[in-house]
Amino acid sequence: MNIGICVPTRQRVDWTRRMIESCLDTASKPDKIIISLRIDMSDFESHEGYKQLIRPGIDKILIGREKCLSLLWNDAYDMIKTQTDINLHAGDDLIFRSQHWDQIIRDEAENFPNGVGAVYFDDAIQHKDLATHGFYSKKWSEALGFFMPPYYTANFNDTHQTWLGKNLKQQGYDNCFVYRGDISLEHMHPSNPNGNTSWSEPVYKLQLMRMQRDKCDQLYLSKQDERQKDLEKLLAAIKGG
Repeated sequence: MNIGICVPTRQRVDWTRRMIESCLDTASKPDKIIISLRIDMSDFESHEGYKQLIRPGIDKILIGREKCLSLLWNDAYDMIKTQTDINLHAGDDLIFRSQHWDQIIRDEAENFPNGVGAVYFDDAIQHKDLATHGFYSKKWSEALGFFMPPYYTANFNDTHQTWLGKNLKQQGYDNCFVYRGDISLEHMHPSNPNGNTSWSEPVYKLQLMRMQRDKCDQLYLSKQDERQKDLEKLLAAIKGG
């Protein structure tokens, strides 16, 4: 089972290097991990640094125009979706803390009903409440028709997907949305008490600006009908429809 790590990133070559090194160093089968980076064309000063992080013949990188953040994740996914079986909605501010995390995913995926499911780990902030960085099976993404919902310029991908997962559990499909709190995938976010970053960091400032400008919280609330349709798509895939 190949695992994809899908990462839009900007102005954070060192952070991305840290994320990739921790990912591969802790994996039981690093040769079964494929990194996919989506870079903004306008971030030209970082391009060469990002290219140095890619393993030739294994990982992927795409430099393209700026667009909605959710669509950047979909671009990263599209580059590797024919090669991977489950994919992480990853950020460049992650550190993989637990050994053999990838084998845990493979073991849990064996129990996904009809191959439809997601796994998430302890992020040191939201814990069980939110799949901030979830791993989604190919069949999950194929059922929805996207890797991430194509609406949000800042945040709420995870909220959207967590809503789907928790509602699947309410329907009795516990194996579709699995939390492994014994495994750490730490999110080095300003709200992480263990971190040393702040909202004044340029990319976090950009995130705040987008969230306020585009009223992403209100947008999320307005998409309830779409989430219900997405839930029905996942249920149909689980049942073989």
